[in-house]
Amino acid sequence: MKKLFMLLMLPLFGVQFGMAQSSETASDNKVFQVTGRLAEPFTGKIYLSYIKDRLENLDTVILENGTDFFFERAIPHADVYRVRSRPYLFDISVLAEPGGKYEVAVDAKKQSSLYTVQGEEQTLYAKYGKLKNDATGKQAEELYKQLAEAETKKDTMAIERLSKEVTTLFEKTEEEKMAYIRFIPHTFAGVVLAGELLLYTYPQLREVYQSLDTVTYRNTSSFRSFMQKYKEAEDKWIQNRPAPDFITRDMQGREVRLSDFKGHYVLLDFWASWCRPCRIKAKELKKQIKELEKRGIQVCGISMDDKRELWEKATSEDGIIWTNTSELKPFKLNSIATSYKVTQLPTLFLIDPQGMIVKQNPSIDDLLRLKCVK
Repeated sequence: MKKLFMLLMLPLFGVQFGMAQSSETASDNKVFQVTGRLAEPFTGKIYLSYIKDRLENLDTVILENGTDFFFERAIPHADVYRVRSRPYLFDISVLAEPGGKYEVAVDAKKQSSLYTVQGEEQTLYAKYGKLKNDATGKQAEELYKQLAEAETKKDTMAIERLSKEVTTLFEKTEEEKMAYIRFIPHTFAGVVLAGELLLYTYPQLREVYQSLDTVTYRNTSSFRSFMQKYKEAEDKWIQNRPAPDFITRDMQGREVRLSDFKGHYVLLDFWASWCRPCRIKAKELKKQIKELEKRGIQVCGISMDDKRELWEKATSEDGIIWTNTSELKPFKLNSIATSYKVTQLPTLFLIDPQGMIVKQNPSIDDLLRLKCVK
């Protein structure tokens, strides 16, 4: 009797069997629908969820050896919703929009798929995913496989070569993502992709920000995710500002100050022995150090190593011949890194003879193109 009472009461708490519907009232063009079909009978709960400050369940369907479910909800604008099961069988994100219709399918191998019957935003997002997978998916998979093999064999030359290829591929993928965002301006799919960007360079993120609809979607989790990255990048961007002075020591224990380089261009290179891209960058600098010196650029390395033996070993292996310093403190406690707002490695700054930061994170080609001979 108690069980029967609970079953009768469940719909009053937003829980239904085989079907769930928003309690909000709105015209049909404000409603989106999700239809689900499972290849095999399932006993458990299917949730329509949404991330506001945290993941919240909006509607629930209870299945008892069932295969079909249905959600319908009124929304003011496009947003990301999740359809998921407990016990776990699938968890799918949907870029739902007013008037959108979507189908979730789970086959006999428990592989889940999302199909868009009606809706532009999910279609645009899925199109980028297909472009990315077709263009770089297999290439990335093969590179990571080769890199793992090289690391197992401790093949230093292969590790260095493959690491550079992985970095190049990553940068290419991010550039393609930003290009696609620019291609679909003011769409929610663009906001979602912006929130997924892994690049943290302020000028690039600023360009993306300027292409987004910052009003309609400002309260979505995707926009908040992007804005967190954007604000962090903006805070760390100190180009065109006076370079903070510092005092540290080189490997011989001599004091080194930024003011020692006054009247010259100086390239600050924040690096560490455990940072593979830093080590690759050091070798690139070594190849061009004479040309940089001819152009009036002096290099000052600032190591984030907190163990002298690791610092010395990397310095020897990479053939560092320029000014090379370290506070021998953990990265997070390094006062120079803090004053330059360095949170990732490698990070470089080109400072002019007057002590102004004229270029943040310049490439070797950037340095060779600059007309900075005193």
